[in-house]
Amino acid sequence: MARPFSPLGGRASAHTPRLPEGFDAHFHLDRTSLRLGLKGLSLQQVVQGKDKDSLYPFTLTGGTAVFCDPDTWPDPKELPALRRMGLVLAVGLHPKKVASSTQFACLETLLSSPNVSAVGEVGIDHTAPPGEWVGQRLRLEKVLQLLTPAKILVLHCRGLPGGEDDALFSLLMHLQCIPISATQLIHLHHFQGSMGVLRRWIQSYPNTYFGVGSRADSLPGRRVAVAELHRSRVLLESDSPHFPCKPNRHGTPADLGWTGAMIAPIWGCTWQEVLAITARNARCLYVDGLPPESTGQ
Repeated sequence: MARPFSPLGGRASAHTPRLPEGFDAHFHLDRTSLRLGLKGLSLQQVVQGKDKDSLYPFTLTGGTAVFCDPDTWPDPKELPALRRMGLVLAVGLHPKKVASSTQFACLETLLSSPNVSAVGEVGIDHTAPPGEWVGQRLRLEKVLQLLTPAKILVLHCRGLPGGEDDALFSLLMHLQCIPISATQLIHLHHFQGSMGVLRRWIQSYPNTYFGVGSRADSLPGRRVAVAELHRSRVLLESDSPHFPCKPNRHGTPADLGWTGAMIAPIWGCTWQEVLAITARNARCLYVDGLPPESTGQ
């Protein structure tokens, strides 16, 4: 991994107090760079951006940069430089995006690279008009043909308000029909479900980690699920540039401390402990390629 960056963009110094360490398991370097008006892809520039969180200072020791928009997929030649930033790379096709045949060939090339650790994010999004749902599933099946046992699967699943569990069950059934191996390492990004769907998912795919962010407490059922979920399964996500901490206009990985502070009351611990636990989990998945420590929920 690269040397750590502080939320303010400076190098960690031996003369400064040791800060808690965080691993942002899901953020969009391309989208964040565009939102901040930056040229090129640089984690340091993004973290040094004007939208930064100083209330919960921490050291960013790693992160998973997710590229799911065909127009901003990195060039294969850029992958080594991105890896040298200390990033794990995931490349996929967001369910609301469509790739041309030429772009899909580029995706195949990117996913064949050893510099890319994960396929994603891919999945379904029911906030799109119902007429687009079948197309989403067809594109998902096509991308999943490129999934190999060596790659982690990063899933996006979003339902209509009140229909989050329905969307998750639909995606679960679809994965089993394809079929995706029950031993597949999975990162279910931005988990929005209840305890019922959580138990069913783990029964079917026991090697699943669940991403949580600043909206984990937005619904009572979701809050209960995050509270009951075994902590070894939880990954902390800024999902930047989305869901910025107020009053910032755009999110960045520097918001991860604030995100941890949203989870801390649910777990009954400090935000520093949230960062430590989830960073360990992220390294277990994205660096070591191992399943969660827990075999249950």
